[in-house]
Amino acid sequence: MKHIFTVHSPITYLCAFSVCKALNLPESDVIIISAGYKPPFQFGRIVQPYHQIKRSIFYKLTSINLPKAYDKYINNLTNGEEFIAYIDLMHYWQRILVTHQYCLRFNFLEEGMNSYLKPDTLKEVTFVAKEKSFRTSSFKEYLGSLYFAFRFYNHKLLNLPYWAIGYRYLNDVTYFCFSGLCYPGIKQEYKQVIPFYGNDSEGMKLKNVVIWVEDFYNKRHVSKKEFIDNAIDTAVKFIDNKYGATHKHYLKLRPTGSLSDSEVFPLLQANSIACETLQINEPLELVLKRSENVVLIASTSSLLFYGKIMGHEAYTYFRLLKERRHSAFEGMNFYWDSIQHIGLDK
Repeated sequence: MKHIFTVHSPITYLCAFSVCKALNLPESDVIIISAGYKPPFQFGRIVQPYHQIKRSIFYKLTSINLPKAYDKYINNLTNGEEFIAYIDLMHYWQRILVTHQYCLRFNFLEEGMNSYLKPDTLKEVTFVAKEKSFRTSSFKEYLGSLYFAFRFYNHKLLNLPYWAIGYRYLNDVTYFCFSGLCYPGIKQEYKQVIPFYGNDSEGMKLKNVVIWVEDFYNKRHVSKKEFIDNAIDTAVKFIDNKYGATHKHYLKLRPTGSLSDSEVFPLLQANSIACETLQINEPLELVLKRSENVVLIASTSSLLFYGKIMGHEAYTYFRLLKERRHSAFEGMNFYWDSIQHIGLDK
């Protein structure tokens, strides 16, 4: 029997690897489908998802029935064997995977802060279509809706819930996580808390450093750039006053980010603070696990929470962000109570 994992980020790959170690899965039976992410080390067979390999117009025209094409792709990967799926998110192609005729069951992998959120509005519940409205308002939107029918996604496939909590009453689903606080709304008996697995004797080790972590929250949920700049500037001054004499500054960019579009780097420069971009070829969580006296700063990054679990200091400037749009982060009390807030009392 095979074990198929879907990953798209450092934390999902680290969780997949940790599950394999915790369950003692034979490496020869492990298949990891990595979407848009290059894992830092090899384990099992690592491949791309079908839609990234066959992205040309030619392949789309010759495999219009996408679920059927995906089924064939999975059969080739498993040699027709039965398998268990471990998914990071129930996105569109994961829905094809878990409904494959040879998929015996599926489980969830911790996926950073998304796995800790409580979708509490209609927009959050329908997050998989976050760019859409509840009414078709243009011909372009109408064509976008037709795309799924054109690619043979049927109504039943599209009705599978996106959030893990939508599967809370399925007795054969296990939720693998690094903390019991993960997956709110899921019964504890369905969760399996696993340790961080990795090579602690090799790789980067840090000591007495400040790491500024950039994530996607600000651009998605704060209405004006000046509000982001003001919050970060306050945070920069606070952190420099407290740790500037003893700690070196590093910047952890977004996975697809660069210095040219960094939110933090210009404000560090404006405050005459030297900073290096953190260059690592492994998940930062593993670096934190073997490092000492690290200070992490971000708005909503999961690295704050994981760093705190590992004994480091974690700060957020989240509450300094003015006119932020409502999101599920607002009600994430366990997260806000575990880290320190710059400029405001808890």
